[in-house]
Amino acid sequence: MASPEVAASVRRAVDGWRGAHLPHVRTVRFDAGVPPGWVRAFQTKQGVETWRQWDPWGTQHWDAVYPDVRSRFETASAYTQSDLAAAEAVLREARSRVDDLLGDRILLLPSAPSVAPTCEETAIGGPVIEQARAQTFQLTCLAGLTGRPAIGVPVLSRTAPVGLCLVGPQGSDRHLLDLAVRVAREGERSWAGWSRG
Repeated sequence: MASPEVAASVRRAVDGWRGAHLPHVRTVRFDAGVPPGWVRAFQTKQGVETWRQWDPWGTQHWDAVYPDVRSRFETASAYTQSDLAAAEAVLREARSRVDDLLGDRILLLPSAPSVAPTCEETAIGGPVIEQARAQTFQLTCLAGLTGRPAIGVPVLSRTAPVGLCLVGPQGSDRHLLDLAVRVAREGERSWAGWSRG
């Protein structure tokens, strides 16, 4: 799912951390066609829960939120109980597949599939931002839909900032944070050497 630049930056970082920080790294092949369905189910459940929390405030204050947020509220308000039940069935299957794949291992993946949009692209909004948001959500939803802790650390890139996300087993928050700190410190040393070069 990642752009060539992001994929190369993450691979370089992981290769540099093999050994003391990441002693047993292996590549896992995954069907990239699956996550969009998981994302839709996750967003449905998230939308239902959000709407339950914020209605009737939402219907009384449509003009107080940005248009894209309003659009999500309006979509969420139309979900039915059967929509929620179907989404929860997809999410149960997704959790099972991810848990079977990872077990108690840590997943390393890009924090986002592309570098951050430029200020100009962000100001324009529209399809560029929506595409970036949708692609990013395919990666970030993996932690949320399985209840796993996740943390991002910066990695060395030749142009714009890139992040590496570490997704750990449930209950591994402290261990994951300790590992992220060690990895980030190693990254700082790489940045320092790169900037001097």
